[in-house]
Amino acid sequence: MLELSGTIEKIEKSNISNVDALFFKTEDGKTKIRIELPKTINPFKEADPAKLIFDTKPIENPDTQKLILNAYIYSIKSGPEINTVLITAGGLQLKIETANVYDDFKTKKDLNIQFF
Repeated sequence: MLELSGTIEKIEKSNISNVDALFFKTEDGKTKIRIELPKTINPFKEADPAKLIFDTKPIENPDTQKLILNAYIYSIKSGPEINTVLITAGGLQLKIETANVYDDFKTKKDLNIQFF
């Protein structure tokens, strides 16, 4: 399980019709995430605090989250300073750029993403 807390820094129109691109940054500034969400299910506004939980285990309390996505890790690239994890959820992309290494993240692995 990986839990990240931070802020939705900005929301832009994606190049996909009716899809928002959300930009999330952790409190320590070491991790940035770009998330594509359909406008109809996007529960966030710019400057909203947010917590994201990535987990491979079933969700215990599915009523407390703003949003839950079932996703699939399809690429992990390690660089000298930045590691990039690409995840797809229903064809939309979530991109994590971080200096950290997350041992739970393996390619071709299903996971759920919980948004609070």
